[in-house]
Amino acid sequence: MIAAAIGCQPKMLIADEPTTALDVTVQARILELLKELNRKNGLAMILISHDLGVVADICSRVVVMRNGEVVEQGPIDEVINRPRHPYTRLLIESQPGRKSYGAVSGPDRATPLLSIENLSVTFQAGRGPLGGFGTDNPFRAIDGIDLKINTGETVGIVGESGSGKSTLARSIIRLNTPSGGAIRLDGQDVGALGGEALAAFRRRVQMVFQNPYDSLNPRLTIAEAVAEPIWRHGIADRKAAQKEADVLLDMVELPSSLRDRKPLQLSGGQCQRVGLARALALKPQLLIADEITSALDVTTQAQVLELLVRLQRERSLTLLYISHDLAVVSSLCQRVYVFKAGRVVEQGEARQVLFTPQDPYTQALVGSLARLPSAPAIPLSQPVVTHARWLDCRRPLRFPFRNR
Repeated sequence: MIAAAIGCQPKMLIADEPTTALDVTVQARILELLKELNRKNGLAMILISHDLGVVADICSRVVVMRNGEVVEQGPIDEVINRPRHPYTRLLIESQPGRKSYGAVSGPDRATPLLSIENLSVTFQAGRGPLGGFGTDNPFRAIDGIDLKINTGETVGIVGESGSGKSTLARSIIRLNTPSGGAIRLDGQDVGALGGEALAAFRRRVQMVFQNPYDSLNPRLTIAEAVAEPIWRHGIADRKAAQKEADVLLDMVELPSSLRDRKPLQLSGGQCQRVGLARALALKPQLLIADEITSALDVTTQAQVLELLVRLQRERSLTLLYISHDLAVVSSLCQRVYVFKAGRVVEQGEARQVLFTPQDPYTQALVGSLARLPSAPAIPLSQPVVTHARWLDCRRPLRFPFRNR
């Protein structure tokens, strides 16, 4: 995309969220490339981003926008260290790593809630252009992973794209078939479950997927999407399931005025809340959150994380949080596993692993993180409304021109 944009040798490049949803090492390389184009080619650049760490790393000046208006602008150091507008202060204080979400720590148990032993997942070679098998060798996405999660714990998994994080999550909920090893929930082999036992397992373990638009049925309203698993699992009839869906939507702080809208009529943050409500509909013990804040702006991200912690306290949830955002993981999780090429290269207490990493790969991940210059905590001079209903619903509703 960058090559296509600079092909005609422009004088100015507009980079709209070029590093959103990228892991930290790829993000660092993209930012270095943009700096080099600016330095060597004299290319003027407008960088649009919700990540103030990225903005501080590459920009000389910053313009802060809110509701279509410029609320503050100036040199990057001045705006970050001495913000004048309350909204700028809110953005700074919402940056990952500037607060601890105080996740609940679960009790020690002799038998962990989830136990993964020597797990391997291999994908077979793809088919060639004429329908035969291609020449590529089978790809081992996960190679002998051991992992344990205790009840009530929040465990993070970090690593580059392609390191096996999502493959592990999909294997836990049986969307992928392992080629070796075992996954046990409360000592019960997940791979051997069938019939009613498998249905009971699916009620106990739920997952919130990375892309909320692709994980929700575009034909269903959000109320129907949340109610569907309730009546399909026979927990209640359709009428009672709709009432329970309204309760769940209120729990994730979505107003009732949105219940009859479809996913494409909602913002990314609103859709992610719907996915969370749907996952909580069956009252699971274990919730797997796969990159659920990667493409959200910082204020919405902070709201979703605070919501997760609150629901964890209220429902005694065990949380497996998958992310490439090391700052979020350090402030949310008690323990962390670092993945590289399908293997665990480092594990331990989250702050110990991420603040004093021992493995060279973990050190490279931490070193690639774009950080906001350390500024003292800034008390707001006037209250700023951060409630989800205010932030999300002020945006204009966009209707797509085509159905998905």
